[in-house]
Amino acid sequence: MNSIRILACAAILGLTPVLATSQKKIKPIKNPVAWTYSVQPKSPLDTSLQTYRIDVKTDLDPMDWGDEVGLSKALGDMSYREKKLVIQEAKEDTLRVWSDRYIALKKKPYARTQNRPDFTITLTTETYKVENVQLDVDFSDMESAICNVNARARLTVVTQQGDIVLDENIPYYVDEEEKSTLLPIRIFMLNPVFKLKYNLKKKPEKKKAQLQRKLEKYEAVVLRYFYEKSGNLLKEHFLGQKIAVYAATFGIKNKGHEALNETSEILKKNINALSALSKKKRKSLAEIQPDIMDAIDYCKDKLARTESPEISKYLHANLSLGYLLANQLDQAKAHLKTIPEYETIHETTLFQGGFDYYLSGLDTAINTKEKYKALATIN
Repeated sequence: MNSIRILACAAILGLTPVLATSQKKIKPIKNPVAWTYSVQPKSPLDTSLQTYRIDVKTDLDPMDWGDEVGLSKALGDMSYREKKLVIQEAKEDTLRVWSDRYIALKKKPYARTQNRPDFTITLTTETYKVENVQLDVDFSDMESAICNVNARARLTVVTQQGDIVLDENIPYYVDEEEKSTLLPIRIFMLNPVFKLKYNLKKKPEKKKAQLQRKLEKYEAVVLRYFYEKSGNLLKEHFLGQKIAVYAATFGIKNKGHEALNETSEILKKNINALSALSKKKRKSLAEIQPDIMDAIDYCKDKLARTESPEISKYLHANLSLGYLLANQLDQAKAHLKTIPEYETIHETTLFQGGFDYYLSGLDTAINTKEKYKALATIN
């Protein structure tokens, strides 16, 4: 019987005291862990399809207001016509760079070409509307919505013979988690000069016109979003991926938690062994499953016996991590959402090594496995 199982049995038999809420400040022990998911493509292309072309059809401006003003100033005494030509060239160059950075398939056997490609990747922006513009903007409330951004693009992959191998609609979301298209002040970053000029205007139509001019340049953010989303979709469908994730196991420095600390340490060593550089030290997920289940049993028992909310949250974190690696995603999510800090991890600044930082990593790891399911494996 291994050490975690011995500890769990001892607890169940009542050989360890029931834990009461301590007046002392709880000091956690954080044991960082990391592993990598190998993600298989959702719909791999036929091996005969190797060369491709990228077409982007858009009338959205890739340069925002700040980019354009900065470039215009840098051009100095050039005539208006010369500046306009240079700015247009800069916009076209930006689109080329984005195509290469986000959309290009940079993996063998794929090669980009303009001469009779085997298939063509086309990104088309279909909708861009700024709707429901608010004239009475509350600058003291950074969550106050300025407008609704209604934007949509389409990504297609078509073979030279006309076969459609991918056809995806891409809606734009200001907040993807909430599926929100409302644009709040905190994202738009209105500057003091704009606010002063806006507030000085008395007529609603003039306020709206000023706001509309500013909002028109937001399309650069939306266009880049479509490029990034297109690249992610192409990777998911056609290319294998390696996605590194991280989390931590937790113990308690205070006296009386030696069994938890040993459980946490064993769990950490097993998880990190999944990606050990040495073949002798490396373990498979199947090999560490018994220890994972023993750690889950121990933490469940300790959770039932503790009255400390602070200790409970670290046990919930351990259980969430354990259930994730046991491929019980519903349990993993349930324990993670029980932790109070989970409610704010997407809104707060994360400092490496902090509890919120490891919760965020665990959340990403759960979402990764949930998104790709059986396609995501740990080798």
